[in-house]
Amino acid sequence: MKFGVFFKRVLPFILTLAIGLVVTSFFVALTFPSFKLGSERRSHVHECKRLKQEIRELRRENRRLNKKLEKPSRNFDVSELDRLVPAPPAPPAPPRPVFKEMRMTPMAATR
Repeated sequence: MKFGVFFKRVLPFILTLAIGLVVTSFFVALTFPSFKLGSERRSHVHECKRLKQEIRELRRENRRLNKKLEKPSRNFDVSELDRLVPAPPAPPAPPRPVFKEMRMTPMAATR
C-alpha cells in the first residue's frame, strides 16, 4: 500500500523535476559556481586596475581630440579650392515622339 502512494505521488514529482533539469540544461549551465581564490583573484584585480587605467587614458585622449576639433582652424588651404570637381555635363534632350498619321476608316466614320 505504501509503495502505491510512492508511485502515485513521489515518482511523478521526481520525473517532472528531472525533465525540468534536462530542459534547463539547454539554456543554463548546471554547475556549481567556482569561487576564485588566491592567485586567480589577484590576477583578476590586477586586470581590473589595468582596464580602469586604460579607460582613463582613452577618456583623456578623447577629450583632447574633441578640443582639437572644437578649436577653429585658421590655416585654410586655398589650393583645396582648385581640386573641386566640375559639374557633369547636362544629359542630352530626349528624342521627339514619332506620330503616325491616323486615317479614318469607313467603319470608324459611321460610329
